[in-house]
Amino acid sequence: MTFTYPQPAEVAIHYGDLTMKFKLDGSKSAIRLFERSDASLRLAIAGSHDLTLDTPMFKKKVAEANEPLDPRLVRRVYGSHYEIRSVFDNSKVILLGEGTHHFTVRTRASLIIYASPHTPSLGDWCFQYRPGQGHEFAITSDVDVAITHELPKGIMDYANGQRTGSSDLFGVVARAQTAHALLWSHPQGLGCKTRCMEGRFQ
Repeated sequence: MTFTYPQPAEVAIHYGDLTMKFKLDGSKSAIRLFERSDASLRLAIAGSHDLTLDTPMFKKKVAEANEPLDPRLVRRVYGSHYEIRSVFDNSKVILLGEGTHHFTVRTRASLIIYASPHTPSLGDWCFQYRPGQGHEFAITSDVDVAITHELPKGIMDYANGQRTGSSDLFGVVARAQTAHALLWSHPQGLGCKTRCMEGRFQ
């Protein structure tokens, strides 16, 4: 795979879904590709297809297979939570868990980042919650950048003929006027949007 980063950057962000088939080799390749960025800070969050990063869901999928699976084959093809975490830990990419994180980039600027892999769904994927249960996206007023795998409801969230975004996240986004940017991915990989502190979507 060839990819050219368009310009130098201080921070590079991956919004989740390292691969669509959650195989270990594909995840390793995605991490190696991301490492090629010249950014001083390379950040990633998990997505709904990053199966081995959601251990309960991974075990559930293996148990529900149509035929019994050889554990050795599963381990060889998909790896495990500990294995993929080890790949991240030994790379230049930082995998962010849910919550607020503090960083200093090479320009000595400080950065407060909120991250969340969670999405609302009635489906059976990773890091998901039932829409009726809701989820607390704790984006506080001191956060500089919020990175979510979910989209706010009604904002670029049209997929499979319906709105798939989160009402909870929309409410937080509407109130987070002091954040410099709120970033999220599109459910079908069609890009992202940035909400600037002036309150306009760009």
